[in-house]
Amino acid sequence: MPTITIDKKDLLELIGKEVDDKILMEKIPMMGTELESFDDEITVEIFPDRPDMLSVEGFALALQGFLNIKTGLYHFELSDSEYRASIDEKVKKVRPDAVCAVVKDIELNDAAIKSLMQVQEKLHLTHGRNRRRVAIGVHDLDKIDFPVCYTTMPKDYRFIPLECNEEMNLREILQKHKKGVEYKHLLEKYEEYPLWIDSKEQVLSMPPIINSEHTKVTETTKSLFIDITGYGLKYLKQALNILIMSLAIRKGKIYSVNVKDGNREYRYPDMTPKRMEIDVAYTNKVLGLDLSFNEISEFLKRMRYGIKGKNVLIPAYRADIMHKIDIVEDVAIAYGFNNFKPEIPNISTIGENDPFEEFLRIIRNLVIGFKLTEIKNYILTNKEDLFKKMNLEEERIAEMQNALTVEYNVLRNSLIQGLMRTYSINTHYE
Repeated sequence: MPTITIDKKDLLELIGKEVDDKILMEKIPMMGTELESFDDEITVEIFPDRPDMLSVEGFALALQGFLNIKTGLYHFELSDSEYRASIDEKVKKVRPDAVCAVVKDIELNDAAIKSLMQVQEKLHLTHGRNRRRVAIGVHDLDKIDFPVCYTTMPKDYRFIPLECNEEMNLREILQKHKKGVEYKHLLEKYEEYPLWIDSKEQVLSMPPIINSEHTKVTETTKSLFIDITGYGLKYLKQALNILIMSLAIRKGKIYSVNVKDGNREYRYPDMTPKRMEIDVAYTNKVLGLDLSFNEISEFLKRMRYGIKGKNVLIPAYRADIMHKIDIVEDVAIAYGFNNFKPEIPNISTIGENDPFEEFLRIIRNLVIGFKLTEIKNYILTNKEDLFKKMNLEEERIAEMQNALTVEYNVLRNSLIQGLMRTYSINTHYE
């Protein structure tokens, strides 16, 4: 699972209160995350169902509510604008969907830039399926002339890619640029490659590969244009809303972009919260509690939901809320898993060991007695461990279509690679 690195000083500034280290170390794991290390920098493992917490700002927003510093729905101010973008019909055959937004008056200090780069990277790896499903571009707005167009160009089209000093054509970028080589498999089968281009034919980016040097973001940048491309508007809008949430918390002013897609026109971002009715009886049945509507409402406010009438208002950046059981889970987190009292289930059967497991235990003890070490690995792994690190030629193997992480996205075809991986990550115990 992905980890994020958080500057503790920056975190405390974002939540708006000094909090004792002992309280932070105690409370962070109770939010449904894993605390890996704690010092001036905090490392936290984020579960795949909370991509909004992959940003330092999203994590701070959640922690602020969990600590009861500030609760309830975070309100976004969204201004209309005349910024316009269009999606060319040609790109529909390559990478069909796109959303975008504008953020102004943002203070990009060192902490903000690191956070922005980190959330892009983590969203690419997880929510974006390693850029296959979602790819994000962030640009200096002041260097762009609107309207902009998302289209495709032939392979000999040229521009200066990010961190380069000279022009390269699109074919050369896939062959020579570090990011091009890494992600060329996402585009190389197509005759033309996707580009964002402004009204003066300046290239903004070549999604999902690389941005242009022309629109590079620096510490002096005050306004941003965000483009997100990929497959499935649902996933693109979720990623956009997470980025908008992060930049809004950094005091950025959010402006809409009107996107023309064929005969239809859309306005992004849409930060309108969804609604779901609070089911008190269902919540108590699942949790084994006897909570009132008001108690449930207070717990949900601590998880940064809003309450309106009998409904819970779900933040637009929460991509994980699909069913009322997800609401119940957040009630449980706010209530505190350590506050649940264990009970013996009221059932008539008594558990016992499985005979086959008993046999395995005997065998296990025997071989351990011969000074052997038992290793249990997952059947899922990745191509880098299977082939590249073993200096083996890549073979055709079964791949996961919708893997949650790039670390576990193929089925292993051998045991030796898993053994070598286990050995490599345990050498420091020698």
